[in-house]
Amino acid sequence: MGYPTTTEKGIVLTLGSYTLSITAFGSFPGAYPRLEPQYFDIEYSARGGAARTGTAFRPKVFWTFEGKLGLTQQETLKRMESTYLAAPSAWTIYDYTNPHGEVGAATMALAPSSTAADDGTTVLYYPQWAAEPTRAFTWSEDPRGGVDSVTFQFKEV
Repeated sequence: MGYPTTTEKGIVLTLGSYTLSITAFGSFPGAYPRLEPQYFDIEYSARGGAARTGTAFRPKVFWTFEGKLGLTQQETLKRMESTYLAAPSAWTIYDYTNPHGEVGAATMALAPSSTAADDGTTVLYYPQWAAEPTRAFTWSEDPRGGVDSVTFQFKEV
């Protein structure tokens, strides 16, 4: 058993020749942006019988970012956004914040500088995701100065 290892931190976004690392998220430290959709729900009949409803496949993952960015990071992200708008294509996301778990073997590529942890039944690892923005990038200035934040959302493709 064990936990996957990595020498990296945060979320790394790549698009073309651009790379951006985000390690400061939102207003609450430790609240990372990946949201695993609800896999199933339980519904009850009029007589009280329970039935599981939901998809027969793994739903697509969403990321809702509220990142705190320095000036160099802001410039990089604005260039990435411009590149995407000129020629839309999938971004690569390396998620070093929250390991992904699967039964059996890993079905996605491991993020660089990481190793998986396999206990013979399940595997935990830091994966590479392919995703595209689902809404416009929203910038806001921190009134204390020095750091701006950006909010945006991706959906796995």
